[in-house]
Amino acid sequence: MPVAILISSAIIYGYFRKTTGSGRYRTGRSAPAGIFGGNRMINPMTLLKLGRMKNEFTSRHPRVAAFIRNELLTGVPEDTVFEISMTKPGHDTVTCNMLVTKEDLELLQELRLLRENEASNE
Repeated sequence: MPVAILISSAIIYGYFRKTTGSGRYRTGRSAPAGIFGGNRMINPMTLLKLGRMKNEFTSRHPRVAAFIRNELLTGVPEDTVFEISMTKPGHDTVTCNMLVTKEDLELLQELRLLRENEASNE
């Protein structure tokens, strides 16, 4: 699960990366079209809406928000086991688990470095 969260963060971070107004990255390559259009500018009202939605989620699910803040964001050591269960209405519970390996932690570190490098290049 932390791998998925950080990969998602890296994708989102890359998606919102600043471009020139022409819809091209500063390096000259084309920026893919997305929900914010070719110029990739983020509407400030969208950011306010996302902040409000995050606060609403936290108030609806305080235990989940606390779990993420206290457990996932403080670091996950090797050999940690994540178990995820899901029960859809009218269906049986489905469960899977994941053992965090050294390679998973290396991937997370590479993603962190990539994000830091991107931030320092802007």
